[in-house]
Amino acid sequence: MVAALIAFCAVAVPGGALLTYAAASGSSSEGNEPGIAAPPALTPPTAPSQGGASAGSSVHGGRSGIPFGPPKLPVALYGGVFTGTKLTVTPESILADLRSARSKSMHVFVITVGSQRHYKTEDGDFDIDRWKSLLDEYRGIALDEFVADGTVIAHQLVSEAKARSQWNGTVIPNHVLDEMARYSKEIWPTMPTVLRTDPSDLEEHAAAFGTPWPGWRWRHLDAASARYLTRKGGVADFAANEQSSARRQGLALVVGLNVLSGGDGSSGVPSPRPGRWAMSPDELLEYGTALLLGTAACAFEMWRYETPGSAFEDFRYFRRPEINAAVAELAAIASRRPARRCRA
Repeated sequence: MVAALIAFCAVAVPGGALLTYAAASGSSSEGNEPGIAAPPALTPPTAPSQGGASAGSSVHGGRSGIPFGPPKLPVALYGGVFTGTKLTVTPESILADLRSARSKSMHVFVITVGSQRHYKTEDGDFDIDRWKSLLDEYRGIALDEFVADGTVIAHQLVSEAKARSQWNGTVIPNHVLDEMARYSKEIWPTMPTVLRTDPSDLEEHAAAFGTPWPGWRWRHLDAASARYLTRKGGVADFAANEQSSARRQGLALVVGLNVLSGGDGSSGVPSPRPGRWAMSPDELLEYGTALLLGTAACAFEMWRYETPGSAFEDFRYFRRPEINAAVAELAAIASRRPARRCRA
């Protein structure tokens, strides 16, 4: 065992309810724990052998396995053990950002509209017109080459679409989410679309919170991303349930871990988020292995790198030697998984 470390529009929905949402157009994310000295520099884990499944060469630009890494990864760590990340881009930066990723054989999800505050109403509701207006700023920027060579995995439309705490007590219904996917493909027809929302939540809260939508079918959305925390129950059951849900909906599946605040407390390292714990190296290996081997995932992510300006800026989770070792073991497993596109 590795040592423990530590606008408004109204539509009819199932059940006879009248759903109202804003029709017009941020990021979720916490000091330092006592008694742990972090390495002073950004030090990538030792890269694992890239041998393994041969299925990857035609999918991710010649590299086997599935993209692996935390969102918001510093450019200095591109091309080592981490092979994937999420990029928050602007119309001015996107081409240079993608060329930089390509130069290091990275595979990225692109986030084009910034944090949620940019497309919420004053009351905190989702505003699709604001969201669309932000996306319109990218019209005329061709990205087909980056999709074709595997640099771009997919366009992440929104995060936590079914989290009431983030949308003024409601959720973004599936028909609105699918319209977002359609709008994205109007600009970039070849680019897959993904939601950072568990597939099971897309079923359970399809029409409104707690309201499924029998017979609902996605027309434009390609993938959903399931992120594990221990409060969601056993990891094996979580993996099986989310994979089954994705298949029922005809969606590809991304998997991941909330490593910064999703642990069970065995690490002894409190998260900057009150009442939560960072995952220990043993947890990271146990949960990550279960997700990688128990699903047909097209990518694996770990929320998240310690982004400057966030509450996790000084947390230094990925700079710890014990975590580095566990991450390298997981990366080796990811490198041997069959490569898949994140496309329905």
